Amino acid sequence: MSTPAFMDRKDRSTGSTTARLAQVPSGETSHSRRNALFCILTVTVCALLTNPIANMPFSDEFSYDKTALEFARTGHILYNGWATAMLGWLIPWGALFIKIFGFSFTGMRLSMLPIDAATVYLFHQILRRFGINPGNAIFGTLAFALSPIFMPSAVSFMTDVPGMLVIFVCLYLCQQAIKTASDRAAIGWLASAAVFNTAAGTVRQIAWLGVLVMVPSTVWLLRQRRGIKTAGVVLWGLSFIAVLIFLHWFNSQPYSVPEHVIWARIKWMTFPHLSAQLVKMVLCLLLIILPISVAWLPSARELGRSAWLRVGGVLAVFVAFELLANALGRMDAWLMPWLMYLLPEQSALRPGMYGTTPEATL
Repeated sequence: MSTPAFMDRKDRSTGSTTARLAQVPSGETSHSRRNALFCILTVTVCALLTNPIANMPFSDEFSYDKTALEFARTGHILYNGWATAMLGWLIPWGALFIKIFGFSFTGMRLSMLPIDAATVYLFHQILRRFGINPGNAIFGTLAFALSPIFMPSAVSFMTDVPGMLVIFVCLYLCQQAIKTASDRAAIGWLASAAVFNTAAGTVRQIAWLGVLVMVPSTVWLLRQRRGIKTAGVVLWGLSFIAVLIFLHWFNSQPYSVPEHVIWARIKWMTFPHLSAQLVKMVLCLLLIILPISVAWLPSARELGRSAWLRVGGVLAVFVAFELLANALGRMDAWLMPWLMYLLPEQSALRPGMYGTTPEATL
């Protein structure tokens, strides 16, 4: 029988029941690290096989490259009217490589490899500490890192992977807080998670979900332990103030592009549009995980008749919806991959993206 990811234990200091993360057995630590290094090597080789060598930028790279280049030249953070991400520590990181190797688009892309490696390693370790067995931890790590979303970002000088790394570090530190037996040590791990995520989250604002959501969630799990609730309230309050200060600074910079939570007037059509976007997002995510869903097929045989009826009902509703969209002339808005930019392949559907089509030459 496999060890569950969470198990109940009696907390000695408070006498209450708390959830504790499964720990990697000490004898398996070196084996776990070797598996993580195997994942890093596999991802790095695959990234290099994509041949990210070109004297031209990819997607938003040109803006971030320019900011890093100006920082290397002047020591000042200068935006150029394109970036909505704050960029944070990615700017000095890129400037460091520019100082050492000189500027090139290829060099900027390859500077992401250490960040990719740290992200892959940390994700594998997080899976192991959630109780995932070694084989499935490798499978899950490679499924994540070789996905069509991660791989293009891994060889581009942008904030996607750095932001993900910041979130993973916060999650790992929260895991450490949960599994430690000392109340003081748990507060220390939570403080480390909050401080690191607040500072490093400047690379991409969405990474602040770590300190604003993950840390409070961990505090809730540990709420019966001494001093945790007080520390959690203080950490969240200070972190929230720091986030507001960072956002105010970014919004005040010349040529920065702030993004507002509500960017347009809310009308009655806003809610149907938002609902459609959420449905399309779910469909896109289901399409992404389709290749690894085969791992679930053996479990499908254990489903009961009522479960199969529910699955059939969902499929029937979806088919009926597609037929209705076709009858209303709206089928074009519901063709996969449904959402622009969510899947890289979507760009291939734009006319002229990869040259003139044969029909256009006739």
